[in-house]
Amino acid sequence: DGHFDIGTAELSDIYRGLQAGLLNEFEYDQAIQTALAEKAEGSLYVSPDEPMVHCFMPGIKIDLGGIGKGYALDFLARICRDRGITTFCLDAGGSTVLVETDLDDGWDYHLAASKDRRQVRIANGSVSASGSKHQGNHIFNPITGQNDERIYDRLWVSATNALQSDACATAFYNMEVLEIEQVMQQIKSIHWVAYAQRGEIKFIERKGIQESISTGAGVSSTS
Repeated sequence: DGHFDIGTAELSDIYRGLQAGLLNEFEYDQAIQTALAEKAEGSLYVSPDEPMVHCFMPGIKIDLGGIGKGYALDFLARICRDRGITTFCLDAGGSTVLVETDLDDGWDYHLAASKDRRQVRIANGSVSASGSKHQGNHIFNPITGQNDERIYDRLWVSATNALQSDACATAFYNMEVLEIEQVMQQIKSIHWVAYAQRGEIKFIERKGIQESISTGAGVSSTS
């Protein structure tokens, strides 16, 4: 429904210009509106037969940051499997972690908020995080073009593969809980979603699931 869009790179660049003091508030607002208008007119075509992207109408600047880390970890996981490595933890700076193991145990991953802290165990699957703590309000809502409509302090997604958890963490960050629940009903490879709001962490599990996830990650509280 438009919540994930790799064509918002120009918006992020404009925001960085504001942070660096290169733009004032008026110039920033004008630049955002111009970028949105140009993006609406832009047109790209991805060839289904060859690795090429054709630009029919300029205006769209691509940023793969919301999905690239997950793709890279999934690619590395294939390399590990090809070399006979069956237990591994791949970490892209903590924002996306992919774990596979043929053992009974897994890796611990910590979810932290100002008033709360949780620990999850990742056995076979991935966890990705999205938020504004480290890079400021760099995540734009592709539908509204705004980056200050913060619903969550931070949000985490656990899924079967890292590409999906990475992309969904970016998209869900701009979605209400009810919308996220609806997507989880449709995409069965999403294990769970957690979010921090007003310093407290809450979990969203697919309707009909009464217990902690058994296929990817278990959830436990820590003091």
